[in-house]
Amino acid sequence: MARKKVTKTGVSEVHSAATRETALELANMFNDFAIEKFGALNPPSAYVTPSGIKPLDALLGGGFISSAPIAFSSTPETGKSSIAYQMAKQFLDVNLAGICVYCDVESISDIETQTYESDPNFSFAHESRADTFGLTGDQRFIYCRRPFTISAFFEYLDGLIERKRQIQAQTGTEVKLLIILDSIASLSYSRLDSVEDFDKIPGKRAAELSFHLTKFKQHFAFDRISMIVIDQMKAAISLKGLYDKPDEKTVGNFNNTKAATGVYTFQHAVSQWLYFSKGTELTPGKFPSGEIDGWIINVLTEKNKCASSKNQISVVFDKRTGINKFWSEFYFLSNYTPSEVKLQRDGCKPFMDLAITSKGAYTILTVMNPDSGEVEYQSKGFYRKDARIMYDEDPEFHKWFDLAVDYSCNARIIRGLLKINNSSSNNIGITNDADNGPIEEEDPIASAIKFKINTPVEDEVVDNE
Repeated sequence: MARKKVTKTGVSEVHSAATRETALELANMFNDFAIEKFGALNPPSAYVTPSGIKPLDALLGGGFISSAPIAFSSTPETGKSSIAYQMAKQFLDVNLAGICVYCDVESISDIETQTYESDPNFSFAHESRADTFGLTGDQRFIYCRRPFTISAFFEYLDGLIERKRQIQAQTGTEVKLLIILDSIASLSYSRLDSVEDFDKIPGKRAAELSFHLTKFKQHFAFDRISMIVIDQMKAAISLKGLYDKPDEKTVGNFNNTKAATGVYTFQHAVSQWLYFSKGTELTPGKFPSGEIDGWIINVLTEKNKCASSKNQISVVFDKRTGINKFWSEFYFLSNYTPSEVKLQRDGCKPFMDLAITSKGAYTILTVMNPDSGEVEYQSKGFYRKDARIMYDEDPEFHKWFDLAVDYSCNARIIRGLLKINNSSSNNIGITNDADNGPIEEEDPIASAIKFKINTPVEDEVVDNE
């Protein structure tokens, strides 16, 4: 009796090669038909603007991407607007042929400088965020304070994109445009003035916002527009009836809060969604260097098109100057991220030892090559409060500190969190299939992680009469 091996899909291996060739031929026909019918409508590749904070960039998959909205969410007074200003400065520093338009819908009135009548020379000076982040005087930064309605904002956005196209046509050079909307929850329904009863509004604002987001989706992609959208949070409270179905878990839900803009079109349109939660308070008297007055911000990638999502790191935030690059990287080297802590609680081994450790009253920087395991550098003991001074004044320490950040980002985030989360979320077995090529050698970083993979079912052997 003849016997043949049948794969799990039920297709004989004898015909697998021929079937693959037929599928490839059909795929080419489909592609040719699409181009003939609709033209080559593939948008250009999105570009990436790094945040300048290496652990954050590693978490994001390189930085902030263009061609689709990016959302910042948090409870009030966590630091969203300050971080947006900081990213505006970074965007203009990285993209010399760039323009940033900050649309402030919340602060629709200016603040007058107050003086004492008895002493006109003494005043309560108001420092704007543009001053703080070095944007004042840069003509590429445009601050637009308007009480926009939804339609008015998108009409303004349409005009900006059209002028971008005109400049590019005249100069032959791409102008990169960043739009910051602060905040999407403050955009009002365009026909609000004509509505007399408030109970006639529900649903109309969401429909209007969905319409414009859908309409502008192709403009974001084809014109490579970068956009940061700031959203507020509200309590995730709902009254359940006896026959109500449980809510479906979706993006925009953070513990006991959820995004104020609960519009599915917005949630689908966003390419990267960051949720900021306030952690430990940092006062000048308690922080090692005395230069930080703020708090730890835990950054969660609620959604991320560049890398796996639902990962979390911590950064050091100063309430005046935003995320502090040095101290955020120092904190990363001396503390495991919240995502790493969670994995370790579940029994996983650390992806890599911490580069900064304490020995008595002293702090030590140890730089270990993650591939060879060899220690390449170890600093002398220093006081933690002097770390920033050493970084600025000691070239040797500066060089090895930066390398330690690179090593740690690669081992702990890129080859660690992002890789293991992709593997565990897929939960599929690995087989040595002829079409897929040979099995790759096991990564020593991934091998340190304990997680379960479904055991593949053996191929069935059937009789062929």
